[in-house]
Amino acid sequence: PDGTPCFVMEYVSGEPVTAWARRQRLSVRERLELFLEVCAGVQHAHAAAVIHRDLKPSNILVREDGVVKLLDFGLAVVRGHVEPEDRVVGTLGYLAPELITGRPASAASDLYAVGIMAYELFTGEHPFKNGEPHRIIDSILHQPADLTPLDDTPAVRDVVARLIAKDPADRYRSA
Repeated sequence: PDGTPCFVMEYVSGEPVTAWARRQRLSVRERLELFLEVCAGVQHAHAAAVIHRDLKPSNILVREDGVVKLLDFGLAVVRGHVEPEDRVVGTLGYLAPELITGRPASAASDLYAVGIMAYELFTGEHPFKNGEPHRIIDSILHQPADLTPLDDTPAVRDVVARLIAKDPADRYRSA
């Protein structure tokens, strides 16, 4: 009523994208189709100048009928929004290196999170599985992800490698 912009989200009954794929025992081809649906949703948000900032499996649900839904835009910002330098928002395991070092969120930082989820979708595990926060941060900032679990699907491996590149300039420009 006061003119303040806000996001209104529907209630979605579903399962996190990675858990759904695992439960459905999806083939590589079916996982790829699911991944492309996730990319389409992210691209739709980016086309509207919305940067999600908290993409992770629990924020991408798959309904029982197989429809993919991007959720929880509570941390989303309009492209170009700059956070105070001492404020990092998002979920640690999905934060792009530039966010950890205080740079602003962008489509590239969302795509990094998409890459982490793609790794999980195709391998069943997170690329940086060091449990302690300081080790996860070190891995995100300095350690290359082990892509050998993706060697059976070289095209997927190459896409994931580009999505989780440390330098945002090395990532795809759009989903």
